[in-house]
Amino acid sequence: MLTKKKVLIAIALMLPASAWALPGHVKGHVEAGYLASSGNSRSSSLNAKASVTYAIGKWTDSLKGSANAASQSGNSTAERYTARGKSEYDFTKNNYVFGQVNYLKDLFGGIRERTAETAGYGRRLLNSPVQTLDAEVGAGLRQTQEQKPSLARHNDVIGQLAADYKYHISKSSQIEQTLTVESGSANTFIESETALRLAIVKNLFAKLSYTVDHNTTVADNLDKTDTYTAISLSYEFGKQD
Repeated sequence: MLTKKKVLIAIALMLPASAWALPGHVKGHVEAGYLASSGNSRSSSLNAKASVTYAIGKWTDSLKGSANAASQSGNSTAERYTARGKSEYDFTKNNYVFGQVNYLKDLFGGIRERTAETAGYGRRLLNSPVQTLDAEVGAGLRQTQEQKPSLARHNDVIGQLAADYKYHISKSSQIEQTLTVESGSANTFIESETALRLAIVKNLFAKLSYTVDHNTTVADNLDKTDTYTAISLSYEFGKQD
């Protein structure tokens, strides 16, 4: 069984050591801080995230991961892991196709486990030094497991919509907004994250974020919406946008 310590060590080792061995354009970040959750889990915990992006020619590959866990009086009150691998191919300056795999395991969320494999088309609607906006549409497959006591599994075909917006308030501050919608016959999953990033010194940043996860179909005794408020420090490496 994965423990919080093992997951945090795995994320730390994943980045940036593997990135420096690759040719081409590499950038990414490692992040750690405080996370407060509400909904199905009401707890405070350590939150860790990491990402790396590797670009060469028209191809861009990225890998992201996160983990948080908490316990009280020896009993676990939160345990959540996410991972995403994605490849993009630019066929024009502002148009690209992508394939990705998203994974979530949340022992206290509305859905216990979810894996989605999707492919689709993306367009950079805004691409300036001040603001950027990417929009995506895709389709694929999803495998879902419900929470206890049923632990029932569902497989369905899904459609996906996503948007990623960044606005540079100044040289030292930036607002980020992402939105993802995965809709299938078993469930529609919506995730929204709003974040404010502030430069501290050189490659060190402070980040405030608020994330909302919503599932339209959950067990009767569970909340459909979970929220996460995070305060963290982020170290970034490589050339940043």
